[in-house]
Amino acid sequence: MNISLQQNKRKMEHTDISCGSTNMLHASSKERMAQPILSVLIPTFHFSPERLVSALSQQARSVGDVEIIVVDDGSSDEALRQQTIALERFASVYVFALQENIGRARVRNLLYRLAKSDLMLFIDSDAEVVADDFLAAYLVAASQADVVCGRLTNLPPPAPKGCELRYRYETAAERAGKRAAHWRNQHPYAHLSTFQLLVHRRVMERVQFDEHIREYGYEDVLFGLRLQEEEFRVLHIDTPLLHTGIDSNAHFLAHIEAAIRILAGLPPTVQQQIALSRLALRLRAWHVAGMARAIFRLLKPLIRRQLMSSRPSLILFQTYKLGYLLALDAK
Repeated sequence: MNISLQQNKRKMEHTDISCGSTNMLHASSKERMAQPILSVLIPTFHFSPERLVSALSQQARSVGDVEIIVVDDGSSDEALRQQTIALERFASVYVFALQENIGRARVRNLLYRLAKSDLMLFIDSDAEVVADDFLAAYLVAASQADVVCGRLTNLPPPAPKGCELRYRYETAAERAGKRAAHWRNQHPYAHLSTFQLLVHRRVMERVQFDEHIREYGYEDVLFGLRLQEEEFRVLHIDTPLLHTGIDSNAHFLAHIEAAIRILAGLPPTVQQQIALSRLALRLRAWHVAGMARAIFRLLKPLIRRQLMSSRPSLILFQTYKLGYLLALDAK
């Protein structure tokens, strides 16, 4: 399948890993390992992943030479940034801090260039290790595929107050079995997530994250489509990571709107691969998109109010996403 993503590729091979010397506030001066067996790569923004780094550093001792690289992507809180830099007190941890935010995709490409291993494990900073064999499981699975993706798990109930929408969305997927490896492996490219993702260097040399995407959303979707285009093998496993960074209702909805704005700007050939935009394309083809857009404009304030409540409806959430996408047509 040719997804026509050439316009989203960039020649990034020669990008300076410092992202410009003026943007690097702190570059680790610790002596680096010559040839680690695994590079754990953690981008962070306005958050210090001390608990995650501590657990990974402890596990690394039992599996071999593992480096852990953290890049602070331009956090404005100086005290928080210093907390992140202080993570270098842990063995095999190297921290880099940027002065300006460069975006979700570009910071992951930067991490790839900083890595010394041929195996790279990307982990979001708001994750928590819950399996004693987490790193060992990835090292075993690495020999079975070009890309390996683990399972996201959620905090136990109740939902954090004011965070009910994101919590309901995530736990509904978990209850439906959509987080299980056997379900994700039925459509491996469609269910890729950068929350935890192991990638061989040979993959990153051909497929990198699309740096057009600076806001929240769809960098992992586009990465999955490119992997499919290049015929790399993706394996989903049940090795878990706990997602602790449950967004507030308002923050989550703002993230979703940012993601939909990115989706609206993608080529039609890519939109055909994504369920939400595929439905919008059908409504346009049936000449009912205008009517749906008008109804959404009338109901939008009411739907938003319901989604901000303590009992948000996931049906209304899906309706809101479709309406928001259709509303962008008029702009």
